[in-house]
Amino acid sequence: VTQAFCAVAASAAIMNSLEGHISLPVAPIYAPFHWATQFGLMLNPCAVSKLRYAWDDVEDPVHEHLPHLPFGLGLEMAETLLRCNLEPSGYTATAHHVDSTSSVAHIRQAFLDALHSPTKRVMVNFDHGPLQQIRPGGGHFSPIAAYNAERDAFLILDVAKYKYPPAWISTPQLVQALNTVDNCGRFTYPEFPVTWDYNQIEYLREVLGCEVKHRGYIIVQPKTPV
Repeated sequence: VTQAFCAVAASAAIMNSLEGHISLPVAPIYAPFHWATQFGLMLNPCAVSKLRYAWDDVEDPVHEHLPHLPFGLGLEMAETLLRCNLEPSGYTATAHHVDSTSSVAHIRQAFLDALHSPTKRVMVNFDHGPLQQIRPGGGHFSPIAAYNAERDAFLILDVAKYKYPPAWISTPQLVQALNTVDNCGRFTYPEFPVTWDYNQIEYLREVLGCEVKHRGYIIVQPKTPV
């Protein structure tokens, strides 16, 4: 929807890949077909209640307003979004922060376990900087789709296709990109109106009560092991 919605786009992609395992909503724009959309995920009553969005004044042709995500969603907020939309189908999402104590071998195995299971998925929250991709960028979310054992590399299906093609990233380099800090990994919208002046980033972080959090990854799986 916007460049700040990468966590939402990745969550929708994860959910749609689980068609047949979970109950997908019927989006008005695609009716009568079942399909998870970014709007549908964000407008889930559970997500609206727990994430407490502010709303843009610009109207969307399908929905009344767009949720305003000044810095995108942090890892734990993306976990909440997924849980709200998955738990009615018996699925859950678990966020794992990555820091200097995290094991490359453990993360590799966690990703492989998810890739080898037809009912599990993995979504990564990383910083583009360590990946040295063609175009610069900051924090981002995308699903992982495959593993190449010879190269010890994972395939990231980037949801920002207009900027980043699918990419094979070596496990050590990917873990380095996960082991980064999100300066607004969790925030809460204030009760009063906010002027979204992006020339005053520090002011916005203070108003939103931004919490510094490590990035990492999210594993999606059934609540009860299959």
